[in-house]
Amino acid sequence: MDVASNQNAQALYLVSRARKLNYEFNFVFTISSAFLAFHTVCAIVRMREDILAVTFAISFFVFLMIFLRCLSIFDKLPKESKKKEMLKVPIWILATALNLMFAYQVSMIIQPSMALGWLVWGMAGTSALITFYFLLCMVIKRPSHGNGIPGLCVRNKPSL
Repeated sequence: MDVASNQNAQALYLVSRARKLNYEFNFVFTISSAFLAFHTVCAIVRMREDILAVTFAISFFVFLMIFLRCLSIFDKLPKESKKKEMLKVPIWILATALNLMFAYQVSMIIQPSMALGWLVWGMAGTSALITFYFLLCMVIKRPSHGNGIPGLCVRNKPSL
């Protein structure tokens, strides 16, 4: 009986510790979001005459917050959840939008005659395509090989 009560006490301790770690993680996320919001507001105040730059700063901050919220929801859902599969599309759209917005800002800094502008846009497009393939087209299954050791099997999703 003493062993069972000791195991229950350990289980309760682990659950309380996990909740505390989850709270600490949310606290860190909240502090970092507030830090990012503060610096976004500072940037907006500095660029208040340039309406395009203000629009970029606001939209980038909003897209980033929505993207991080979608990722946190995605991470908390169970593996075989239908919502998890449906959430992959907005995550990819937001990641691609953020990547292309950043590429636009960087390409505006680079002189038009330089080939680096094409390189920036090419990297943004390539990362969008690679993310699309790995997030939406590929299924990773971990089958067992009969000896209890899981393997890695990569297959494409069947076409519609």
